[in-house]
Formats: sequence, structure tokens, C-alpha cells
Amino acid sequence: QLLKEKSGQLDVSEQSYRQLFDQSPCYITVQNRRLRLKAANRRFTTEFEGEIGRYCYEAYKHRATPCPNCPVKATFSDAKPHQSEMLVTTKAGEQCHLFIATAPIFDEKGRVSEVIEMSTNITELRHLQDRLASLGLRVSTISHAVKGLLTNLDGGMYLLETGLRQENRKKTDEGLDIVKFATGRIRRMVMDILYFAKERPLQIEPTDVRQLADDIAAGFGVRLKEKPVHFEYMSAPEEISAEMDAAVMRNALLNMLDNAVDACMEDSSGREKKITFGVHRKKDYVIFDVIDNGIGMDKETTDNLFDLFFSSKGHRGTGIGLFVSHQIVTQHGGTIHVSSKKGQGSHFRVVLPISNTFDD
Repeated sequence: QLLKEKSGQLDVSEQSYRQLFDQSPCYITVQNRRLRLKAANRRFTTEFEGEIGRYCYEAYKHRATPCPNCPVKATFSDAKPHQSEMLVTTKAGEQCHLFIATAPIFDEKGRVSEVIEMSTNITELRHLQDRLASLGLRVSTISHAVKGLLTNLDGGMYLLETGLRQENRKKTDEGLDIVKFATGRIRRMVMDILYFAKERPLQIEPTDVRQLADDIAAGFGVRLKEKPVHFEYMSAPEEISAEMDAAVMRNALLNMLDNAVDACMEDSSGREKKITFGVHRKKDYVIFDVIDNGIGMDKETTDNLFDLFFSSKGHRGTGIGLFVSHQIVTQHGGTIHVSSKKGQGSHFRVVLPISNTFDD
């Protein structure tokens, strides 16, 4: 009777430990010296190819040979716990980062007979660290861009002050143009950052699109006066009324025009630099075109052009402007189409619905 009671208690204990083993939030395996699985909890066998008798490196990484710097082998070697981080592949083919901790299991003679391995999925943590590292890098990039604009602003102020002191109209006008250009860029950069930091609902109202485009072209043409870039504006042949947030759409289009200027200024082919800006209506859509004959872009650049913080300009770009432009156009229910060839220029086409049939 006593033997039956003890046997029953052992069965209950074994079930309790098995339940604890299976319900653990970690992946748990027990491996022998050949790195074959002797036991595995439910979470491990659910997400990995974890049949008993399988090699650990087959289950985790679909490898044919043991992993370099294997913590299980290290524990068999020195009978001490070890820790490691590895990139592994699940049954579904997804890669994830695991933090792995091992501990020895001793036999009755005090030798390491098996090793228990416990792994925690830290994929989200690693992604968060990557995003924070990227954000830190991009904050540095933004500071470089702002610093460059402030340098331009200082230069413009110097010319403006010198021109006024010497009563030199040419220097005064040149300094004023530089100041206007730099402050306009800084303003848009700040607005882009604010828009990115906290997206606000659109202030939709009927807009005279041709007048909006005329105003953008007039201001932009003045800013290009001192640059070796020919600017051509193609106004709409008819009045166009559309429902949009004119203030943010102006920012989106100016970002694309600024991008066109940068592309032209980087071109060293010797051909005349040219930017064309146009607007027209096609059925129930209003279409804006920004065309340049600058350095152009390869497929990889055009594929990533509207990704946050992506910039092909190094420290001279923030990677926010075109991302925000894309967000603004998308929020209006529109699309941006980009065609470009390296060394031949780029064409940005913004297509917006005339009427407000989208969610704001």
C-alpha cells in the first residue's frame, strides 16, 4: 500500500514537472553530447523542427553541422553554464533572435551526462534596438542638414549686412535671396519633422488648384534666380477646383521641387540644368508633375525613396521630406508615381482626386 502511495505521488510530481516544463514561456531542450534532443517542451516542438532524436542545429538552423561557438558544447566541455545569442529559423521559415542559456545535468558519478538549454525570443528587443540606433543616426543626420542651412543663413546675413552698409544693391539682393532660401528650407524641415512626430487631420476645403500651383511656381522661381537651373512652369489651361489641405500640399510639392534642385546641382555632365513644374486636370483627378534632368536614380533608390530616413544625399539629406510628401499625398487619397534613370533625370507625378472621397 505504501509503495502504491509513493508511486502515485511520483506520478503526480512527474506530471506537475512536465506541465511546468511544457508551460514555460521559454524554449527548453535537453541534449546529449552529440547534440541530439533528448527532451523538448511544447513551445519548442510547436515552433521548431524539434522531434526527439534530431540534432539541435538541424532543429534550430536547418544546418548539417554544429554551430560555431555552441554553448551546449562549451557546457559539456567545462561543466559550467554558458550564454549566447543566435539567429535561428522557425518551422514557418521566419528568422528570430534567441538569447540562450545552458546548464549541466550531472549523472551519479558527477559527470556531465546532458545539458539543458533554455532560450528566450528577443527578436522584438533587437528590432527596437535597431530602430533606436537608426533614429540616433538620423538625428545626427538631421543636425548636419540643419547646420548646413544655418551656415547658408549666416552667409546670407553677412552679404545682406555688407550690402546695406556699403549701399551695394547687388550684394543686398543676393544676401536677401540666400536668407529667404535658407529660412524657407529650415521652415519646411521643421514642418516635416512636426508632421512626422504628430500626424494631424487634414484641413480640407475647396482649393483653387491652378492658383496654388501659380503661387508655388512664382516663389520657387525667385529662389532659383541665383542658381544655374532653368525653371519652366506649365500652368493649367483651365481653372481647377479640388478639395484638399492647401498648406500641407504646398509643403509636399516644394519638397519634390527641392529634391529636383538637388538632383540638378549634383549633375556634372555639363548639359543645361532644367526643372519643369506643371499642373493639369484629367477627368476626376488633378495631376502635378515635377520633372528634372539631374543625376537620376537607380532602381534601388526609387524603390526606397519614400521610406522614412532613407536619403541618397548623405549628410545633406534627412530622409524625412519625401517620406512626409508621400504621407501627405496618401492621406489625400492620392498617389505618387516616380520614373527615373541614372544620369537622365527623374519625373515625379502626383495624382489627387478632385473631390473629397477619402478619409481624413
